[in-house]
Amino acid sequence: MIIQAKHYSRSGYPQLKSNCRSEAEKVRSLAPKRYILATSVSLTPHRKTELQSIFDGVPIAPGDIWGREDLDALLDSNAEIVRRHFKLWLSSSLVLDQILKSGLYERSSAELETIRKLVPRFVQHGGVKAAEDILDGDGTLVICGPPGIGKTTLARILLWLHAKQGWQIKVIDSIDDAFGALSNKDKQLIFFDDFLGQVRVTEDLIRGTDHRLPPFLERIKNGEHLRFVLTTRDYILQQARRQSQRLDNIAVGEPMFILDVSDYSRRSRAEILFNHIYFSDLSSEQIDGLIGDEFYLTIIDHDNFNPRLIDQLTQSDYLDSVQDPVRSIVRRVLDRPEILWRHPYRNHFTTSAQALMIAVAVGGNYTSVNRLRELFLQICEAINHQIPLHQRRSEFDISLQELEGSAVSIRDRAVKFANPGVRDFMNSVILDDAIMAPILASKLLTTELKTLWSISEPSTRSDAAPLSDWNLALSRAFENQSECSPGDIDFVLQLVEVFGSAQPLYNLIQLATEKLELAEDTEFDVTVYCSIFRRMQGLNLPRNIESRLVSALARDAQHRISDDYTELTIQQAQLYMDKVGEHRLATPEMAETAHDAATKAIDMLEAEIDVLSTVDDLEELRDAAERLAWTIGVAGCPQEEAFDNKLLEIETEQEDDTELYTPLGTDYETRSSAGTLLSEETYIRSMFNQLK
Repeated sequence: MIIQAKHYSRSGYPQLKSNCRSEAEKVRSLAPKRYILATSVSLTPHRKTELQSIFDGVPIAPGDIWGREDLDALLDSNAEIVRRHFKLWLSSSLVLDQILKSGLYERSSAELETIRKLVPRFVQHGGVKAAEDILDGDGTLVICGPPGIGKTTLARILLWLHAKQGWQIKVIDSIDDAFGALSNKDKQLIFFDDFLGQVRVTEDLIRGTDHRLPPFLERIKNGEHLRFVLTTRDYILQQARRQSQRLDNIAVGEPMFILDVSDYSRRSRAEILFNHIYFSDLSSEQIDGLIGDEFYLTIIDHDNFNPRLIDQLTQSDYLDSVQDPVRSIVRRVLDRPEILWRHPYRNHFTTSAQALMIAVAVGGNYTSVNRLRELFLQICEAINHQIPLHQRRSEFDISLQELEGSAVSIRDRAVKFANPGVRDFMNSVILDDAIMAPILASKLLTTELKTLWSISEPSTRSDAAPLSDWNLALSRAFENQSECSPGDIDFVLQLVEVFGSAQPLYNLIQLATEKLELAEDTEFDVTVYCSIFRRMQGLNLPRNIESRLVSALARDAQHRISDDYTELTIQQAQLYMDKVGEHRLATPEMAETAHDAATKAIDMLEAEIDVLSTVDDLEELRDAAERLAWTIGVAGCPQEEAFDNKLLEIETEQEDDTELYTPLGTDYETRSSAGTLLSEETYIRSMFNQLK
């Protein structure tokens, strides 16, 4: 039996018919017992009769001629096949239009277009089904792995699949946004990329995540139509686990999925490379450089094979920027991935483009074009780039155009690096080139100063730039802004911890305190207040500075706590009471505010009880509520009836829930490879021959 596949979706039926005439004689000479023809061309009954007559003398029945409609009908009756090969339909323009018009994905059209272009390049692997099973069973999925392995890509594919199935998709940029993203709509999936940061774990981030994430996960776990997808780098997760017991528990729990390069078989690697080349804008010469003399085997078999490297090495803009032979570039980057951006940055980027790259690094994620232009002009001046003053504004526009699509991306008039690997490299440039001190001479915002502070390792911060530079930089920032936040105060106290007590830093604290006293719209963050009081405990600040700062913090906290929009969990309120309200430095006003926060948390306790789903979690919350109530002088357990009712509900559900979760279907890779007649080597060679 011979099965012939003919793909003529673009050239259509005339080309198919012409090709079949030349094929007919070959088929007759092979004399098969049965011949089946399958094509992507739409076939009417008349066309099938016409094709059957062309194969006169060949054992082919009308039912053995399969057109587009027949294949669609077959797929409709085999949903599991469609699910396993979702990329064949998920990248279609019809799916894109459906998601865009439905408003299911709350992100800009530019990001939706990014995902649409991603789908054809995506290669399904065993990790997809494993991730889906975790998400189906637990509601939360944490995708962890090394940089560039495809964590965000996998997450985006899952988001796209859910959007196609009618799930409301929301993307958040901080854990603070998590609860606010929830709505009463059915079927909602929330995505948080790099939830522990991209560079390293900071104390502030740990404290915020440690207290906010667990209750949110409980809310997701208890919500039948809620799902949560997070990604993080493996080494950052390990740092977080060492610093937080709560995050350590999450990291070893059921939601965790470790994405590793071993998830990509040799065949998967070949398909990743093939797809990136096939859908690229590479010239014929560049393609030949990648596949000629079977050079593609060198790429897919390299120990440092990485989807992000492949994505970069198959971009025409990147290869043109390096201006070396394609194979030399590929070998150099695969042997030493850290130079992916070093060579073009050092040897081929213009002076203006280099200054713009530094400006993007300082600005952080999604810096507005207008602010980035100001940073660019300041950095040109600070590091003495030889760009004539009258040309700098035009050079900014030229450089932004030069880097867009390769090193940076623009969305909604805001700019960020194209991928975290570029940021990693530019962070090293700022340190290795010793330009942090000159940059600090610019007029930076406090958020930009915090970005620079986070780049350097804690042990080397005092070496990256002297105290005088940080002092002047922060003084300028504070003078140019109308108010300060508690987070700004905490940042100054970090400087005191690193550089030691000094009058210039005391002056900064006083200046920031004055601005805090004027603040009307700061965000209340329990962990920031705890951090401030912890730092003050060991700094022994002058009494007059300390007293005024505490008073300003008390006023700010009182204003925020009284705000109806500020809601604290029982754990957050207890933390605030222990670390702030009962601190030796706390004023009566601060203690009163802590008492008010605890009372407010107890009043909201029933909402916390409602989202719990296990007896252990319920008992833990009951103990915490009793302790908090005792702390503020209330005897007994608050909301005891609500606790008892919830306990009865959980125990009843556990008795009724006797079914075990069993994933549908068998392993994707086993099924997809079963029965193949081609060896792996033959399959790979046959695939790349199509590109020649």
